[in-house]
Amino acid sequence: MTTTLYFNEPEEPRMIAMRIGHHLASSLAEPNRCDSYNLCARMFGYSDWRHLEASHGIQEPSQPDADVAPDELHARVSQYLLAGERQGLSLDQAWQLINDVTVDGWLGLGRFVGKPAWH
Repeated sequence: MTTTLYFNEPEEPRMIAMRIGHHLASSLAEPNRCDSYNLCARMFGYSDWRHLEASHGIQEPSQPDADVAPDELHARVSQYLLAGERQGLSLDQAWQLINDVTVDGWLGLGRFVGKPAWH
């Protein structure tokens, strides 16, 4: 099940998308801006960036990853990893991304949870 996360202002997810783009540029051959913005949107439960942008201010904003209970954080980690995998990243690359990219309490998950076990 995918959980949709909400933001009041577009700046926070836009900054996250830009940092995802910088991370992808340093680790992948040819990422493009659209890829990083759509990956950000999918991580937060949207089909694409256009839908994420249209959702600003329509719901109470979601708590950042740094402020949620462990069970919700684990669910988010799974959602973020799946979005990365669907974008063509390996699980290791997706983990590295959600561990390295951080904006105001969002992502940077290595601070809160250990790397999941997978084969």
